Amino acid sequence: MSKSKSKSVESKTGSASDPKLKAQQKQKLLEDYDVAYTRKGQPYLVLRNATKHESTPTKDVVIAVGAATAILASSYYLYNYQTPDYTEIAQQPAAFNFTTKQKEFYEDAYMHVVFLIISCLFLPTIFKLRAIMRNRPAFELRGILFVWNMIASLLSGWGMYYVVPELLDQVQKFGLNNMLCQADYCWSQSSIGIYVFVYQATKCLEWIDTALLALRKKPLNFLHLFHHIVTMVYCWHAAMYSCNVDCSGVWYAGMNLVVHFIMYMYYGIMALNIKVVNNTLRKFSFMITILQTSQMVMGIYVLVATAVGCEYTWQKNWHGVLFCAGMYGTYLYLFGKLTIEKFAICTRSAKKTQ
Repeated sequence: MSKSKSKSVESKTGSASDPKLKAQQKQKLLEDYDVAYTRKGQPYLVLRNATKHESTPTKDVVIAVGAATAILASSYYLYNYQTPDYTEIAQQPAAFNFTTKQKEFYEDAYMHVVFLIISCLFLPTIFKLRAIMRNRPAFELRGILFVWNMIASLLSGWGMYYVVPELLDQVQKFGLNNMLCQADYCWSQSSIGIYVFVYQATKCLEWIDTALLALRKKPLNFLHLFHHIVTMVYCWHAAMYSCNVDCSGVWYAGMNLVVHFIMYMYYGIMALNIKVVNNTLRKFSFMITILQTSQMVMGIYVLVATAVGCEYTWQKNWHGVLFCAGMYGTYLYLFGKLTIEKFAICTRSAKKTQ
């Protein structure tokens, strides 16, 4: 050990020639902490009576209560202002009747209420989990990360395989802008209906990402939390109102399935922690962010095209248009900012290697 390092250690723990001082410091430390061991036998300190130190910060409580209040208040007003009407689309001859299934699942089975409740519980649960982990060692969870990301990627790929070809076929048949207004036709196609239905109904499973980040004590930034809770609430709204007036939901789901297939595959491979592979993949990580930003740009185009070009979009779903505009506008700003930051990092790294 160098002299400077030795002095630094001695200044914190006392010199090696002062065993009494070291013993006193050790005793004082063990008054507040217990020694525990990992499965691999590595010791670490655990704060004694840790539950007393697990209170959620006031700022997190205010944010969670505010978000829950906003969700409940807006949904209560909206539901009383305009009861969902699942009779707008003509009788669908397909084996999977999309609108009928939507009504059975969300209205008749009261799943719209369940989804609202879990949306309100999302932030309190995550903030409490982060508080619990504050004085505990982070979990590694490498195997779980790999399995979860691969499952999410394959499920997204499964949906993408059916939705995207049908989407492109309808664009070729009607043209992009005209296709967006063919609600009767697009939702009558079972190759779209069943997969978009599953996509909407299982959107909350993406919150597993957030829970894993909290357990691993990774940063939970605004973009991540906002994206996960707002997208879930928007899928609830779309299932109740938007699907009946236009085909924008097919585009939103199709684009998201493509992005998630690639993104979760990337994170799944990274979880294996193969050094050569990870170093190579990191060089292309900014491309995923560019893909996400491109999705937001296309989402805004689809929103504007339906609001301006489709007869019933604004008339029957003005609240959905405003919700979507706020959501995609915020996403575009946040992902665009992230793209610029990542591009700058990649540029600096490239210059250093030259």
